[in-house]
Amino acid sequence: MARTTRTVELTLTVSGTADGEWQAELKQGASWITQGLPVTAAAVLRAAEELHTELAEPVGAVIGAAREQRAAKVAALEAELQQARKALAEMEE
Repeated sequence: MARTTRTVELTLTVSGTADGEWQAELKQGASWITQGLPVTAAAVLRAAEELHTELAEPVGAVIGAAREQRAAKVAALEAELQQARKALAEMEE
């Protein structure tokens, strides 16, 4: 008699925004197990690296681009803060 193997279908969807906010959703067949679960970009990258290099490279590229955008925003805000501090100091003289 031929032996059949039962297949378990799980669908994991991980999505993120350009701001670096990530979430995960898990579905078993047609039933949702969890939706909108917040996860960190670092956790997403670690999971992709554990699963396969072919997943890690594109995920790493997306997270790297988001990191660069966030770093540019931080630099712009720091420059704006420095200008505001300078203007305030000039008012106090």
